[in-house]
Amino acid sequence: MLEIEQIEEESNIHSIIADADRLVYMLEARLDEARCARDKMAIDLGYISHSASILQSIDVDERECVNANPEQNSGINTEVISENSTPPNTALRGNIAQAIPQTTCRSVKPPQVSLPKSHGSAEDFPEYWAIFEAIVHNSSDLAVMEKILLLKEGLVGKAQNSIKGIRLIPENYKWIIETLHKNYLDPPTNRA
Repeated sequence: MLEIEQIEEESNIHSIIADADRLVYMLEARLDEARCARDKMAIDLGYISHSASILQSIDVDERECVNANPEQNSGINTEVISENSTPPNTALRGNIAQAIPQTTCRSVKPPQVSLPKSHGSAEDFPEYWAIFEAIVHNSSDLAVMEKILLLKEGLVGKAQNSIKGIRLIPENYKWIIETLHKNYLDPPTNRA
């Protein structure tokens, strides 16, 4: 036993193992950074949606957890799964999929769409609003401030003047929309 301890001290096995562990930790950190950068670029380019990347990273994490503990996973699996039961991994993935809203993933970034301009006439505003509502107002990807800026950019002349006194802050977005609807979508009828 004494000889074994002497050989271990001479070979510096403990310091070599410690260096190897530090190297593995550093490489795993770099791999995580690279995956994060790749996912961010894919989202920015429109190849995948944010929720799809979350699901994908959860799936990768599950596989890494299984691969990280080979001692626990190397034994023979004695658990019998009946035809009616679902494997625990599938049930977990189903719960995660239910928690995250499903979105379609695009393989190609859609072309840039330019919004039309509204000059404040009762005739052109309904068409402008239908396009704005479909592209911007109902979009869950845009922040409220971005919606306000896009709305303001599409208004010219009389339409822009109708919201001129309202401060452009997220809390006033509904007020801006209501003002435009009141002025141009629901004009008062003249009962003469």
